[in-house]
Amino acid sequence: MDIREEIHTGLTKQQAYELMEKGAMITHEYYTENEYLYMVNGIIMDENGHHMGNRLGDFWQNRQKWETGWMTANAR
Repeated sequence: MDIREEIHTGLTKQQAYELMEKGAMITHEYYTENEYLYMVNGIIMDENGHHMGNRLGDFWQNRQKWETGWMTANAR
């Protein structure tokens, strides 16, 4: 099965990041239904294609504070 079709819920932040590295779109329980993240060449992108930085950047390290509650976007 393609990673983009697999459904994952109850992920930690680390697990969500690892799935993004493999091509999955991820979201969080506090995101709206239309909000998700994905990765292109190691860069985190949002649903609008905006560059959100890499794993060590401010967005992932400081703004995404939730350690749990992550899921693949198709789990909603």
